This record gives sequence, structure tokens and C-alpha cells, in this order.
Amino acid sequence: SGHYPPNHPLSNSKHLCSICGDRASGKHYGVYSCEGCKGFFKRTVRKDLTYACREDRQCLIDKRQRNRCQYCRYQKCLQMGMKREAVQEERQRNKEKGEMDMDATSGGQGDMPIDRVLEA
Repeated sequence: SGHYPPNHPLSNSKHLCSICGDRASGKHYGVYSCEGCKGFFKRTVRKDLTYACREDRQCLIDKRQRNRCQYCRYQKCLQMGMKREAVQEERQRNKEKGEMDMDATSGGQGDMPIDRVLEA
């Protein structure tokens, strides 16, 4: 479980996700994190979501249980040093870089442009 083949890009990653302890795919928004927590944090910030904890705001966030409480997962992202500004800056950079091609093809919905889908 969690073992990648030797030539897989993540096979030699020694870093673990600071939020849930899964294997980190790199530094995201200032913190070593896995794709799951990276995406969770990005969605939370971009959509400006707010969560509520049903317990006492001390839920264990680990690989198995990271989806149980979004409130505590998001708090842990912030505690570990993830930066909301980094998500917004990323969006600005993408806008400047590809105003035409990104927005025009996706209709702003974040869908993959057709040519990318065919490659996959």
C-alpha cells in the first residue's frame, strides 16, 4: 500500500504530507503535501468555503480519516503553514500567462480543453 514502482515520479519522495501523512507530491502553497490535501485547500480557498466541525475541533486528520472533517482538515492546512494568498497568486499568474487559451476553451468552468483530453 502506497508503494510506487521504482520509475514512478513519487517513488523517491521522502516527504510526507504535513496535513495527513500521506506521501507528499511536493511543496504546495508553502507546505509539503499530497495531491489530495493540495486540491482540498485550493478548492476551499477558491470557492471561499466555510466548514463546521461536529466534534470539538480536534479531529484526527490522517490518511485514512482526512475526509471525515473538512473543518479540522482545513484548520490543519492553515496550522501547518499553507497560504491562502498562494492560491490566489497562482490564479493571477495563470490568468496573465494564458488569458486567451485557458478561459476561451474552458468557458471558465475549469473543464479540460478537448485537445488535452485526447492526449490522455
